[in-house]
Amino acid sequence: MSESKTPVGTPWREFYGFANEQDSVFPNMVHLDLINICNFRCIHCPQNDIKKFVPDYEPNQLDYDIFTRIIDEVAEHGATLRITCDGEPFLYKHIVKAINYIKDRGVKIATIVTNGSSLTRPIAEAILRPSDTKLIIDFSLDSLYKPTYERIRLQGNFVEVYSNVLFLLKNKKNNPNLRIIVNMIDQDTLVSGELEAFKQFWGPIADDVVVRTYLTVKGMVNSSVMKMEKDQYRWPCSLLWNRIAISSHGRPRFCVADWREQSVMKDFDLAQMSISEIWQSPYYDQLRRIHLDKEFSKISICKNCTDWFGLKWDYDYRTVIDRLFEAKPVEKHLPEINTQHPVEV
Repeated sequence: MSESKTPVGTPWREFYGFANEQDSVFPNMVHLDLINICNFRCIHCPQNDIKKFVPDYEPNQLDYDIFTRIIDEVAEHGATLRITCDGEPFLYKHIVKAINYIKDRGVKIATIVTNGSSLTRPIAEAILRPSDTKLIIDFSLDSLYKPTYERIRLQGNFVEVYSNVLFLLKNKKNNPNLRIIVNMIDQDTLVSGELEAFKQFWGPIADDVVVRTYLTVKGMVNSSVMKMEKDQYRWPCSLLWNRIAISSHGRPRFCVADWREQSVMKDFDLAQMSISEIWQSPYYDQLRRIHLDKEFSKISICKNCTDWFGLKWDYDYRTVIDRLFEAKPVEKHLPEINTQHPVEV
């Protein structure tokens, strides 16, 4: 979105705000990290060298009691739950119980971003179990060709992951509210034509194909491949009006890409306060005013941030979700590829 797209007669700062009254009461989307441990070392991710990027890093998994309190509030307000992204969700020790609780509690929409490597039989069964929850499993693949995959997704197994994606696609008819999407980051490591080939391969068989903007994750990964103009117009970060993040330590953050937890709101304890109370607090209002006034340097984590570039006001992950469920899914025809059932553990 550029300043030139501001509606005629509308002051710049009034163009940005809550999409509706409900969003002013509770965030449209709650980002939740179940775990900060990953079995991959992808080149575009801080997990590539986590101790370097996060010096005080300690492996951690979300307390299950905190998890259930968060889910209860998300369900109550009809918000979307997005499980991502500091670690691999399928490694969470309570993942099967967690998926079942999300469904049984009646969360309206839940999406889980995964590298796809740890899909065991119990996890697959929990995902495929029918419920009223609209569930999205979002596989980060980042390549179509095995050599590219092995350059980007270090320690990943291309055949195993592709097999797991195809297994869920083959069996998702058992759960009419399940959608399977695949995504890749538009980055220089891809070979010529691979992005289009990726879309052509997955387009006919997955429910959606998402191409993500390359982000530097607060400058922690290579910034030279950012596809941003030198004097790129900067807009207020939309996250302050539509999303909140909660770390695997159970700490609320106003930034979803905050691996060092610089945006943790230390005065707010989820054991004492609700997400709704935090969202409507004077503290959050102050953050929004600072962004509307273009005084980004007043917030240390926002000062030199470029991640806002991938969070456009007129198109983001919310758009993908709405598109997935706006109509009945079209029957897809899978290629004749042998897909083994996930292992029993």
